[in-house]
Amino acid sequence: MIIGHQKIRERLSRMAKKGSAVQTYLFVGPESVGKFAVAKEFALQLIKSHDAMATQNHQEIDLFVLEPEQEVEKGIVKERDISVERTREAAHFLNNFPYAAEKKVLIIRDAHRLTEAAQNALLKILEEPPAYAVIILITHELGRILPTTLSRCQQIAFC
Repeated sequence: MIIGHQKIRERLSRMAKKGSAVQTYLFVGPESVGKFAVAKEFALQLIKSHDAMATQNHQEIDLFVLEPEQEVEKGIVKERDISVERTREAAHFLNNFPYAAEKKVLIIRDAHRLTEAAQNALLKILEEPPAYAVIILITHELGRILPTTLSRCQQIAFC
């Protein structure tokens, strides 16, 4: 259940219903205000299948969440930056046609954790995404996103 961000959610919902969503968004705002929850809600609206036989699980096949990997070392949880290899996995996901919906959605959680090489690899996708793809980057550290990446995204500000 999402509390707040009603105007943003209504705007995104209208875009999903009208089919007027742009291909790349950047959700930016303070940490832990619900950006990821709103992004996932929007993604599920975009990939909602028109086929009554498709189940929720099949719809989520058309959703890929890229986020920093966590590793536990001596009881301490550490997050690693998102590597260029993981970014290429996401690109491969987007290059395959949707399975159960008309859209495929890639959510990049903590996009500021993309390495510079990963951001440059992502640029290739952002410049010419497949027609059925929607990419949502999420960050609370806007200054760590390359200007070339920023210029290709529609920013949605969360408070």
